[in-house]
Amino acid sequence: MNKWLIVVLIIALVMIYIFRTGYLVPNDDSIYINFANQIQAHTFNPTNSAFSYGWVFPYFVWLSAELFGSTFYGFTILCTTVEYLSLIVLTYILANKFFKNSNYSVLAAFFIAIFPFLIQITTRVFNDVLLGVMATLAMIFFLSDKKYDWLLAGLMAGLMISIKLIGVAFIIPFGLYALFSNKRYYVILGIIIGFAIYMLPFAIIAHNPLYSIEGYGKFQSSLSPSNFNINRLTLEESAGLWMSAPIGNARYMDFSLGLLFWLAVIGTLLGFIFKKDKIIYFSILFWGYVLYIHFGTITLSTYSFQTVVSRNFCLIAAPFAILIAYAVMVLHRMAYDYDKKWAIILLIALVILTIASLWTTYSTIYYFNIIIRTHNYVLFHKLIGM
Repeated sequence: MNKWLIVVLIIALVMIYIFRTGYLVPNDDSIYINFANQIQAHTFNPTNSAFSYGWVFPYFVWLSAELFGSTFYGFTILCTTVEYLSLIVLTYILANKFFKNSNYSVLAAFFIAIFPFLIQITTRVFNDVLLGVMATLAMIFFLSDKKYDWLLAGLMAGLMISIKLIGVAFIIPFGLYALFSNKRYYVILGIIIGFAIYMLPFAIIAHNPLYSIEGYGKFQSSLSPSNFNINRLTLEESAGLWMSAPIGNARYMDFSLGLLFWLAVIGTLLGFIFKKDKIIYFSILFWGYVLYIHFGTITLSTYSFQTVVSRNFCLIAAPFAILIAYAVMVLHRMAYDYDKKWAIILLIALVILTIASLWTTYSTIYYFNIIIRTHNYVLFHKLIGM
């Protein structure tokens, strides 16, 4: 294993320790832990709650507790912490398929390690990180030269809805891209198989394979923007690199992507300018997903450009990191052609500026997680401005 990748994994472990959280009741943590307890008691029924329509994830929570104990951290080790570390390694592997340079691949893995929307939930019981792992595996298999890997790529993508239905937002651009490639038959077949596996429990239990999709539509409408007191940002506020979080009395999970966003924009533009096929591929997957979650879901339509319900970005973390790393790589090479010393200075400056643009976000996450650990709800209400 690359020594610098090991350094990145150590940084990730430090992030886990610094930003560790605790049991947040009555949010997703308690819901998924309850599902895991139902699995242990053989009473789990995915038709009982829209949260369990992604019926695979509760089994990960249950398995984590079986392996590491039925404490809060026992429930979280496998289902988020291990997945976060796995996503770093998988992004390194995926990036290597494009860069063919371990140093640039490590840079992409490093960005995964510092993404605030990942570190904020590395010790929470959420299914979003697992979505990112599945999506990254799908991309790795898709870029393979082996036909059966293309089938696995489609299968990984199709199975994402078994974890969370927002996986559809990845399947759409992923499937459309596959349709225009020579891999279409294998990938689309894999997606169909994945959908069939997902619908089987609902066909058996509810006698309706589309039960979860119909029910989720009702569940989603209950989370419409009118039920949230979230202020829409002005363009100037939304585009600001130094915007602090949270927004008004919104949840702490809504914040600016800072310089990360603009580096991804630059990476995309450079990919099209230099006609880099794989960067164009990553761009289609990334921006297709961003457009979907921004315009295609009623729960996110109140959020402005560049600002998202952050945990949803876990799904598309790998191509996001690669677009950023590609932008930094090109800028670094341009500087290197001019002067080696200035190339190093530019690289260090970009990393420092990126972290600085997210400093208020890190601060908010840090204090929010302290609140969860200590149950200091006076500080909580002060933090969110209520």
